[in-house]
Amino acid sequence: MESMPAFAVKRPERLAEAAALLASAPDARLLVGCQVGGRAVRAAQILASFGFSDVSVVRGGFAGARDPMGRVVDPGWADAGLPVATGADDGGAYRDVLAKADAGK
Repeated sequence: MESMPAFAVKRPERLAEAAALLASAPDARLLVGCQVGGRAVRAAQILASFGFSDVSVVRGGFAGARDPMGRVVDPGWADAGLPVATGADDGGAYRDVLAKADAGK
């Protein structure tokens, strides 16, 4: 089973739909991450273009950034001891988030 930060919204290609869910809170603090950090930078730029004013990239991503020898240079979300989910809570699965976006909630 795949692990991810608790309360994560996956699938960056659906970023606009995730942003629609947060449209009522443009000043909400958003933390954006990916496996090691690279894709999150682009996602944060897109969210900023949607008008979100407090967007940060999780340094090291989920698994941690590594040097060419495989040594961790920036611990990721999981190694920092932050909340991690290995399954979706009720209403927190991506399909549930997408359904809320489709319903305009």
